Amino acid sequence: SDVSRLLNCTGLYVPVRGYEATVNRQRNADKIRALRRAADRSSRVKLLAETGNSYLHFRGPFYPEVEQLADSGSLQVVLVNPDFTESQGISVAYKDPSNLDESGVHPLLRQKFEESLAGYAALRSRSHGNVEVRIARYGIGATLLIAEEVIFFEPYFRSDRRRRHQRMFDTFELRFDAANSHVHNLLDEHFAFYWANSDPIEGFLA
Repeated sequence: SDVSRLLNCTGLYVPVRGYEATVNRQRNADKIRALRRAADRSSRVKLLAETGNSYLHFRGPFYPEVEQLADSGSLQVVLVNPDFTESQGISVAYKDPSNLDESGVHPLLRQKFEESLAGYAALRSRSHGNVEVRIARYGIGATLLIAEEVIFFEPYFRSDRRRRHQRMFDTFELRFDAANSHVHNLLDEHFAFYWANSDPIEGFLA
């Protein structure tokens, strides 16, 4: 379409019912390819995410590639504040009000945050400053992954969070060619806003 052409949208991942796992594997494979290429070229990757669990937890699908970036490239990450309004809103979407903690956060979300913090602590000891993580002061509305040649954008919705937890992927995601200056500049500026308006994660580590 004209819109896809103008924006250089090179991929659309839609988890049609019954094909969620297939689509999720494909988008993960494309991200792994982009992260590996970034590590091979010693380039920088930028990430906005809720918890960053897929990248920072040692069992996450992208953790091996993050380790490579820690050694030969760099990664800048901004995450949602685990104890602020945004996390409370995510938790309400689990539709399990009796199971929220004293901060109004669901245990499944809390677990993902804790796993990410622990993963970052392990990476920090070997990354020589190549992996930086900060906590946003404002809500994050989408996962944004900016690599040298490609950009991934996945919006968040307040649909039933239990379904997302079960299926791993229940929204949709767009992939853009980073050579498109309009898209790249817009999303890079979006990331820069969050990077400037965030705080070092070290203040949240136990």
